[in-house]
Amino acid sequence: MKLFSGNNVALSLIILVWSSFFSFSNGAYPYLKDIKEDVKNGNENIIQEINQLLKSDTIPLLSRAYLHKYKGSIYRLSDSFALAQQELIKALRIAEKMNDTVLRARINNNIANIFVNLGDYANALKHYEKSLKDFQLLKRDKLVSKTLMNIGIVYEHQEKYDRALQSYNIALNTDSISEQSVAKINLNIGTCYINLKEYTAAEKALKKAIGLFKNLGLEGQYNKAAYNLAYSYELQGEFLRALTSYKTCFVTSLSENQSQLTIDCLEGIMLIYNHLKESDSVSKYYYLLHDYKEDLYKSKLDKGIYEVETAYEVEKKDKEISTQRQLKKQAQKTAEAERKAKRKTTWILSLIILIIVILLGSISYSLVQQNKIKKLQIDQHEKEISDLIQRQEQVVYQAKLESENKERKRLANELHDRVGGLLAAVNLHVENLQEGNGKEKLGTVQELVKDSISEIRSISHNLGDSIHTGGLKKSLENFAEGISSSGRVNMETFFSLNDNEPSQEVSNQIFTIVKEMVSNSLKHAKAKLITIQLLASEKNLQLMYEDDGIGFDSTTVKKGLGLKSMQDRVAHMHGKFNLDSQNGFGTTIIIEIPNEKDRIINS
Repeated sequence: MKLFSGNNVALSLIILVWSSFFSFSNGAYPYLKDIKEDVKNGNENIIQEINQLLKSDTIPLLSRAYLHKYKGSIYRLSDSFALAQQELIKALRIAEKMNDTVLRARINNNIANIFVNLGDYANALKHYEKSLKDFQLLKRDKLVSKTLMNIGIVYEHQEKYDRALQSYNIALNTDSISEQSVAKINLNIGTCYINLKEYTAAEKALKKAIGLFKNLGLEGQYNKAAYNLAYSYELQGEFLRALTSYKTCFVTSLSENQSQLTIDCLEGIMLIYNHLKESDSVSKYYYLLHDYKEDLYKSKLDKGIYEVETAYEVEKKDKEISTQRQLKKQAQKTAEAERKAKRKTTWILSLIILIIVILLGSISYSLVQQNKIKKLQIDQHEKEISDLIQRQEQVVYQAKLESENKERKRLANELHDRVGGLLAAVNLHVENLQEGNGKEKLGTVQELVKDSISEIRSISHNLGDSIHTGGLKKSLENFAEGISSSGRVNMETFFSLNDNEPSQEVSNQIFTIVKEMVSNSLKHAKAKLITIQLLASEKNLQLMYEDDGIGFDSTTVKKGLGLKSMQDRVAHMHGKFNLDSQNGFGTTIIIEIPNEKDRIINS
């Protein structure tokens, strides 16, 4: 899912254009003022005039530097980054030669912006730091804060979020910083904290940014902050708060014509309803998303068709005018000339018809191709939606698993430290009272207390560290021995691991799954024999679980939390879960988990 930061390309573009328009020295060329306005308006034709001026030997050196700088600005606005760099480097050399600190700092900032566009963040940082040093020397606080914000954005691109936060915080403490810059920096700080999974800090920064953008009337930036806040709620599992924020952002992004943000909000709403298991709402917003993308695509297509038709009408009109002129000239000639004119006219008309046929054929072919592209895009979007849902489910499942493990460890410690300690103290007092009256009864009580302490230790062990220090094999053997000792059911284990002991994470997952299976057999299956086989091969790890219980119809039974939990754990390890059970014939479950070199466990 996409996070929006405050300034990225937009901020760099503003700094680029804004830094170009400041007062000139008395030696500045008189045309620079007009050229500055053309650059500000994005007039690419001004490059020809700049080239003519640069050919003159009478241009002052400072004016020449500005001309190269303006030329670089025009090239950058048209995405010609290599040409823009060439011109800006020429301007930088002149500024360094003249020892003009202000001009040098601004040009370094412009060059850094281009490196950001090219994805060369190392060189971008190099030029931003040079610019920052000069602005600090000149005590230009506003430019210092903007440059620090740009440096923070580069660190975000490099996923160095701690360093990005450091730059943003220094920028916030700069004197004379504007309210708008404070809002944008808080938006960027919020995105950093989301990536660091520090959601409380992210929420605080994003809410501050939202309040400032509201006061400034910047709805577009406000929508980006609101979207990031909704995404933060989603990652924390606060789905209702996330749903409210996504819907609010969706409505306002429509009014602001923020197409990409509108699409992202619709995807977020659809994912939230998927988490809430509201399939009707998922379908509703899926079709809404599909229709919105289709309308957006259609508007672009209609614009293209209109331009083709306009060009065709102009060409047709030109041909008709040309034909009329030819006919007028031929009417003044002899009969022989008229026959030639008729033949020529016939040829021209045939040519026009041929051109019309070609144009219509081209338009028809273009429409067919565009429809094919549209269908491919829809298929791709549906695949992206499916992938997005799967990735989001993995994130939520991992958070749920971590929460369960923390709670299990907390309960284990509570049982062991508090209840276990109290029972140990009771046992001690009972031992002291055995010398007095009621020795026989106290002995019975003491035995019960000892059994309670042993039981609490066993529960604490099962809740805490599920895996025995000897590994998965030893843990399963001990567990099977404990089940069999109850006399209620016999549990057998068979292993063929070839010294390939699974990792700690995989072992914990398998042991938890086995306990869930055994629990189901004891509660529902009325089994007398449980068999577990754990086999390791070059490709995968295979767990086979069988019981001789009453079984059930696996095609009609409703999946409970236990079965769903096992399937989720296997899916988390990118494994396969196969269940085979029939009424009266017991239950068989086979789980295949690929070796760790062939899979990635999301963490």
